[in-house]
Amino acid sequence: MDGWQRSFAHATAATAATAATAATARLTLALPGAALITALITALITALITALIAALIAALTGCAAVALPSVTGGEAREAVLARLGAPTARYVMPAGGERLEYASGPFGRTTWMVDFDAAGRALGIRQVLNEAHFAELQGRAPNMNRGALLRELGTPGERRGVGRFGEELWSWRYPTNDCLWFQAVLDPKADKVVSTGYNIDPRCDPPTADRS
Repeated sequence: MDGWQRSFAHATAATAATAATAATARLTLALPGAALITALITALITALITALIAALIAALTGCAAVALPSVTGGEAREAVLARLGAPTARYVMPAGGERLEYASGPFGRTTWMVDFDAAGRALGIRQVLNEAHFAELQGRAPNMNRGALLRELGTPGERRGVGRFGEELWSWRYPTNDCLWFQAVLDPKADKVVSTGYNIDPRCDPPTADRS
């Protein structure tokens, strides 16, 4: 779990602990004797379980639904890295500068890109897995090489071989209410994108035996 993900998990656990402390204080005022002890133990156990579950969910999901902290234009690269933690990938930009990727993992639906100029000053941050970006990218994607595609969308959630000619299928989950993911077919020998489009996310597609 990266630095920003750990921060979210710790904050979630701390929030649960704070709520438990407040509840315990209320119980202390309201209940006497043995009933108070029983209520306190129950409240503390509940708070502990809640905090552990929240932290575990944050770790497993990569905090996919949580936005990264804002990045101020002109901010130093070292300051951004100190706050956000290690990126999932780094890309050198064709015109100079660097792009840092913060992907939420194979089952996550967000990938944040932080751009820096050649002097290491932040230019901005954006979440690149969205339909507006996909629509704009589809006009430029044909014949794009894999390096350029990675700079645009980041590490795919899944890569696998397809077809008789050894092509690769890259897939990205993204924020949507539809059971879809965005995909690109690449020719690894020519190092170029062949096609892009949407397809059904198999995580939403029930096994054949369960279909009516």
